[in-house]
Amino acid sequence: MPEIRFSHPVFILAILCFSITAHGEAEFEDFLLDLPPPPRSSIWLEYNSGLQDSQDMSLSLDLVLPSKHRLLLGAGQSNLSSGNGQYQIYSASGGFHTEYGKTFEIGLLYDYWGNSNDLWTHTFSLPLRLNTADWSFDLIPQTSRINLYRRSYPDNRKTLITTSSKGIEAGISYFGIAEWELLLTTSYYHYADDMTRLNQPIARLFISDLALAMSYGFPERRNAAEVAYNFPRTRVGFLQERTISAVDHSKLDISAIKIAYYFNDDFAMHLEGGYIRLDSGTDTSNYLKLSGQINF
Repeated sequence: MPEIRFSHPVFILAILCFSITAHGEAEFEDFLLDLPPPPRSSIWLEYNSGLQDSQDMSLSLDLVLPSKHRLLLGAGQSNLSSGNGQYQIYSASGGFHTEYGKTFEIGLLYDYWGNSNDLWTHTFSLPLRLNTADWSFDLIPQTSRINLYRRSYPDNRKTLITTSSKGIEAGISYFGIAEWELLLTTSYYHYADDMTRLNQPIARLFISDLALAMSYGFPERRNAAEVAYNFPRTRVGFLQERTISAVDHSKLDISAIKIAYYFNDDFAMHLEGGYIRLDSGTDTSNYLKLSGQINF
């Protein structure tokens, strides 16, 4: 068998190259593991059944742009039942938001809500967020234009009436205790006109039943608190919320359980259910909200 001889410099060079290559591969793998996962887009489909036999369906898109900023689009429809029949309320939204998770986030959102035959609103909001390791601070100023029709007698002609409102929402989120989350939000709204006039009996002579029913949803104040725990694939939260109407100052309280189950990185289901109480429990109703989230 022929003797194999290694030239000493060549052998040393080969060993050195192999060592550098293997070490480089290990460093590259570590580098890949240290990289944050790329941002993902998502589609949400939501169904909600609640107060006054209402049923809501909505679809929203959170699309990641090449800049990693976000394009937000959404649309929905609500079906309301009353003694006078079925009514439809529509919603649509669109906006832009900077990359999630950065120290400072900012967005610009537009929302349409209502029925163009009775009452509808246009709302612009400016979400602002400051993120730290354990905290998030939110501030969301907004302005709305409110439109509704007034009937005249005896010709029953419709006249468009407009007013406006301004609001501010503030929120704090804390994530510093293991898998726990704590979220607190408060908001306040000011209206250019006295909304309590819609609560007077004479208003029913000039404003449609649907417009009056929708107007009671205009808030004066809203406060909410949520505490949640994150299991390996499941998030369980408890929500308590109170809204005070700007029309009749009635109080609407929501107590709910929120559950999110993440099947994998691509799909999750969200379930929210609880009680709605009007005026400290004199009138109660159950509600259920189910949504699916697809990430891509």
